[in-house]
Amino acid sequence: MKNRHDMTFRKSGGLMVLYKEKLCDHIKFLSSDSNFVIWFEISSSYTKLDAEIVIGSVYIPPENTKYSSPDAFREIETDILKFSTKCKYMCLNGDFNSRTSTDADFIPTDGNDISDILNLPEIAENDTYKFEIYNIPIARNNKDKTKNNYGKLLLDLCKFTNMYIINGRIGENMAGERTSKNAAVVDYFIGSLDFINIISNSKVLDFSCLYSDIHSPIDIDVDINKCTCEYGSVPINSMSGEKIKKWDINKKEDFILNLDREKISELENYLEETKSFPADSNIINKAVENITNIFVTSAKKTFGTLKNKSKNENTPQSTRSQDEKPWFNIDCRIARKNARKYRRKYKLNKSIVNQEYKKRSERQYKNTMNRNIKKYRKNVRNDMKNMKTTNSKEYWKILNGGSRKKQPNISIEKLYDFFKNLNQGNIEEEQELNHEEIERNIENNLLNEMITPDEIIKNIKNLKNNKASGDDLIINEFFNRYRKMWCECQ
Repeated sequence: MKNRHDMTFRKSGGLMVLYKEKLCDHIKFLSSDSNFVIWFEISSSYTKLDAEIVIGSVYIPPENTKYSSPDAFREIETDILKFSTKCKYMCLNGDFNSRTSTDADFIPTDGNDISDILNLPEIAENDTYKFEIYNIPIARNNKDKTKNNYGKLLLDLCKFTNMYIINGRIGENMAGERTSKNAAVVDYFIGSLDFINIISNSKVLDFSCLYSDIHSPIDIDVDINKCTCEYGSVPINSMSGEKIKKWDINKKEDFILNLDREKISELENYLEETKSFPADSNIINKAVENITNIFVTSAKKTFGTLKNKSKNENTPQSTRSQDEKPWFNIDCRIARKNARKYRRKYKLNKSIVNQEYKKRSERQYKNTMNRNIKKYRKNVRNDMKNMKTTNSKEYWKILNGGSRKKQPNISIEKLYDFFKNLNQGNIEEEQELNHEEIERNIENNLLNEMITPDEIIKNIKNLKNNKASGDDLIINEFFNRYRKMWCECQ
């Protein structure tokens, strides 16, 4: 996210790129010194193309304002030339505040240029011949017949970098629909011809005041080779079976009552029988397994179980609706319902009356959400001030609620090589190692003494609650709520 905050006391305007969480591992942001564009690339491992797709999200402030900069197009042009040497699929999109009419965005090759006359090689390769190969119209349409100074700069940028305007050339937007106030075209998709060749459709969506003050969104469909193995055909979490529900302090007495006394008695007898046996891992493992079964059986009976659900990336995003937001209350639901209703009516009959109802319902929906968000944030601030001293656990739970831990994307081969070479020493052949005689059969009475019930109780008291269980499904609360058994099984 880039903000322009050098002219104001707060973060004002700027750029932001939003993407779905499932693309997190496939998107890489690229460094740029320009404040007018955010560059990122989409990995070819996701698109199954022969190269990465590089995309730049652009906002250029209107000319003749205090935010305008004459260097904006030059900076973006420099970035394009830098990234285009490594990437064939390149695209820029956003608000350029440029009006280009239907002027050419390429240098015509009519055979009479200076390089042909003097029989010299071309200074820069012109790939307009690909228009015919890719069956893309070389002329573009535009319902906005006006051209401004920024429009000339955008056309020059396209000519110098072999980038071409997509508006008015592809799909449903062949006519070059207006994108701002239904009066001008200032929002564009521009791209390399290789990128344009993988676009299947382009269209200007209906204006919605939910998302912008004056701009209509532009939508493009890009053809990428989808993986033959569908997402979700193999569960991400391979763990199957049951999971115990969270510990409920109100059911602690039920948990103790549900402990199988017969199993506990058998465990005591087993420990007594094996007390005199030499230390053996099998004996210890069997005792631990019996203890685990006693606790887990009681916990399942007391708190109930849940089935592990595998995450399916094909699950519709609508299932994760805005209703899950803590601030999204009944007022927001009603406002959203009205906005959707009038949006459907407008799609069926695009009359002036329906358009006005649609605008009003969207404004009401947006204002309702903003009002509830402000109210929720105010309440959270007040609650956190109180909880910082009265309930530190909830305080840190809220404070860390928005943070997400990203797992490193390391292949199993790299892990294997790392641990394979971890303990390999660099010992020279001529180096002599003197091994001192190691004393064995050391007896330490302090370590070999019997563990006392007091030691067990003391360490159980030090266990922290609200910690996740391991593979054995045992949590610390199980020990804390039944210390008596540990004293008896000594």
